[in-house]
Amino acid sequence: MGTTGLQFTLWLIYLTLLVSSLTQTGNSSHIGRVCTTWGHYHWKTFDGEFFQLASTCNHVVASQCKGSYENFNIQMRRKIVNDIPTISKIIIKLEGSVVELSSSAVIFNGKTVSLPMVSFGVTIKGSTSSIIVETKLGIRSVWNLDDSLDLEIDDKYQNQICGLCGDFDGVANELVKDGVSLSVSDYAEAYKVNEATETCEEPELNPVLSCGDKKFCEQFFSSDPFSSCQNLLDLESFSKACMADMCNSKDNTDSVLCKTISEFSRECVHAGGKPQPWRNTTFCCKDTNN
Repeated sequence: MGTTGLQFTLWLIYLTLLVSSLTQTGNSSHIGRVCTTWGHYHWKTFDGEFFQLASTCNHVVASQCKGSYENFNIQMRRKIVNDIPTISKIIIKLEGSVVELSSSAVIFNGKTVSLPMVSFGVTIKGSTSSIIVETKLGIRSVWNLDDSLDLEIDDKYQNQICGLCGDFDGVANELVKDGVSLSVSDYAEAYKVNEATETCEEPELNPVLSCGDKKFCEQFFSSDPFSSCQNLLDLESFSKACMADMCNSKDNTDSVLCKTISEFSRECVHAGGKPQPWRNTTFCCKDTNN
């Protein structure tokens, strides 16, 4: 190959790498494929609908319900510890495999396993702060071993999903059916899967947000550590969640509020932002900054 041919080849390689880099940069946000639940019963669906569901019942988080075959079904329930809700159990059913996560064990197909584990297209990794389940089906879940579950699914499942995470159709209208508004409890009832012998609680939440400090919430989410998040997230909905925490958390406001701020930080990362350290020695003090 002559000098001219070599230069042309190198130029083509450069253009290929450049296009690849720009494509990756443009796709850095995957927030539209992520459903989350956290803190004081908060939920945000794949399509961006926010709601609170105060319940310790077992519910379907997401399942593939509109195809000819159900590839996956993910369920979750909470429990109350010292007046604060935390996730007690997660069940992930995947094409013949079943993963069960709890604070006491990770169970795969009925057997307790140690981590990391790879089997039948399922990878489970653990750390001191989270358990991550990834599958060949295009599903990724992250549980922080406490209150938060992030569920990310592949775009191929659009318009095929049922569960508390919504239908994944790109429209935030989960609480509307046939043009009529649904209450959160009515919406969730369809996805409750408690066994007949199980009991659960559905405590009342304070529906009035006037007790929350709107100015504090709005200013905190607009503060310097979150400057890269401003145009990426729904600040109004997160501010309402912040106010709801203040209204419903009794004597542990800071503890509950920190969970919503932590979720805001995580969501910012999902959206392609770069939140900066926001905790300090007097507010939400913790070893990690997000």
